[in-house]
Amino acid sequence: RILFNTMRAERTICAWGSHAMIRSIVAPRAAHLLAIIGSYGLILHVLKLTKDGHPWHPLYLPDSLEATPWTY
Repeated sequence: RILFNTMRAERTICAWGSHAMIRSIVAPRAAHLLAIIGSYGLILHVLKLTKDGHPWHPLYLPDSLEATPWTY
């Protein structure tokens, strides 16, 4: 379903933050989804990246940020 929605969306913004990657079930799932989405050549966007390169969670970001394409 995620792939289907991503293919139909005008823009897909990734935003899970660095804390989510600490959890053992999130990191493998994110890597798997990024590989699938990347194999279709779809472009993902972020509002900002953490120092570790993860998409920043929007809860802690100002509304003024614009989404930019993300090379993952």
